[in-house]
Amino acid sequence: MRVHDCLGKAVALALLSVSLSACGNLFSDQLDAEALGAEASSDVRAFYEARQWQPAWDGGAAKQLVEVLDGAAAHGLNRDLFLKGEIPEDRDQREAALTKAALRYASALAMAIRTQRRSTAKSIR
Repeated sequence: MRVHDCLGKAVALALLSVSLSACGNLFSDQLDAEALGAEASSDVRAFYEARQWQPAWDGGAAKQLVEVLDGAAAHGLNRDLFLKGEIPEDRDQREAALTKAALRYASALAMAIRTQRRSTAKSIR
């Protein structure tokens, strides 16, 4: 699987979850911002603020993300850098863990693409 394919999947998952919030209240429970924990990055908080604190990861989306992360080694990346061990059972912890993993993975792939482009540009000179 090429870097662009995985990056596309990670970004698509993030964008899909944001666009779902525009479809109305698909989930009856909002997330508790405090339950995300103090360690939640500003990116994670911005993600959920854009979704009006609605959950993003149903079983299917979580499974797709885990499958993408399981293929991280194909890009020279360690899956544990993004999601260590099992997915938490607690809903709010699960949401935070999956969102952090998706954002970190997309960022790592984007960094690799930028680095690759710089290297290619230098070698052309």
